Amino acid sequence: MKKRRLRRSLIKPLIITGCVIGVLLVILLLNLFVFNNIHFFGVKSVNSDAKTYKTKTCLAFYPNSKDGKDVVKGLCDNASEEAIFDYALVPYGDYYLVEYGNNVHYYIDKEGKPLKITTITEEGKTILSDYLRYDMKKDEIDEAYTLSFIKETSAENLDISNCTYDVEGEYLLVYYPKYDYTSKVPLKYIQGPANINLNFDEDKYVKPRYISRNRKTVAFTFDDGPNMKTSPQLIDTLYNTDSNATFFVLGSRLEKDTVELIKKSIAQGNEYGSHTQSHPYLRLLSADEEYKEIVQPAIDLKEGYHAGSEYDFDGIDYNMTLYRAPYGEHKKAEETKSPYMSIEWDCDSKDWDLRDSEAIVNNVINFKEKNPDGLDGCIVLFHDLYQETVDAVNVLIPKLIDEGYQFITVDELLDILNVDKTKAYYPW
Repeated sequence: MKKRRLRRSLIKPLIITGCVIGVLLVILLLNLFVFNNIHFFGVKSVNSDAKTYKTKTCLAFYPNSKDGKDVVKGLCDNASEEAIFDYALVPYGDYYLVEYGNNVHYYIDKEGKPLKITTITEEGKTILSDYLRYDMKKDEIDEAYTLSFIKETSAENLDISNCTYDVEGEYLLVYYPKYDYTSKVPLKYIQGPANINLNFDEDKYVKPRYISRNRKTVAFTFDDGPNMKTSPQLIDTLYNTDSNATFFVLGSRLEKDTVELIKKSIAQGNEYGSHTQSHPYLRLLSADEEYKEIVQPAIDLKEGYHAGSEYDFDGIDYNMTLYRAPYGEHKKAEETKSPYMSIEWDCDSKDWDLRDSEAIVNNVINFKEKNPDGLDGCIVLFHDLYQETVDAVNVLIPKLIDEGYQFITVDELLDILNVDKTKAYYPW
């Protein structure tokens, strides 16, 4: 009997202890799953099919996508106080923008997969090349001004195999591990070549240009073209070295093929001015004849030429602002009458006389070495007709880039020099 009473006396405290422990466990569970999150009770996303991520102090919603949970986890981890995060789902062409309203966003396709770029056309590689060079130069990164960088980032050499991509507003962000640099390319140019449709209106592509005022500049100019044998070579050399120049063209050389070449060249950042219609000695002409010779190439290039002949071509709506008189000779009175600024030169390459590429190179280098400022701020005269000129330029541009020069247009040079563009420009 005593043993039974002893057992009963032990059982009762055990039952009571068990009950207490049970109650404590229930309270603990309630605290974990209810009480600590009671302020989130009834909170729902504006998106009916949203997934939920919850911590003690954070509630976040996300679409059923691969990156969604990682994004909201990061939001909650970085929240300094109690927070609720919901997203807006905005359609963009074939994709949706998932936006949290605090500069956190990403794109997914209609199946919830993240935006991914797998192929880029050759045109797209050209655009990526242009913007990588432009952005790094704009940030004054010294490497971007070197010949080796310019060569390896040309469209045909640019390595994009390890690039990663993101979208920010109106730009495609392209990260290049080799340079530890992110370039921003407008989607209006790149979405087509990158085979993504974010519903941005596509625009005519024009190469971006940046000129550092902290570095040396020189303007190469070419008279008497276009010439379909030599001009394309010069234009390609300029593009491949991230350089630009000014071409003073003869109206008599404008036809369908040469105008198409000029259109391409302008899109790459080169500049065109008038070298008169037929290359006359302007001093021998009347004022009216002189005026017509100067303006006719500009009118035809802008509006086109249609006379029912094989020389017909459409205009490209380009506005010339410069001209150069043949032989550098014209009447002083004509300077005020012409609607275009008359441009002379500092250095004559004498390619028209030398007709030897090595001699042309030496002539320009000799001028540079004798001039106190070298070629900085100079206009150099060439002629857009001779293969020897092309060969000389192919030597001079790389050499001068390695000496720290930027190759720019006359108009860009005049801006840097703060020249009054209402008057003729005589560098000497």
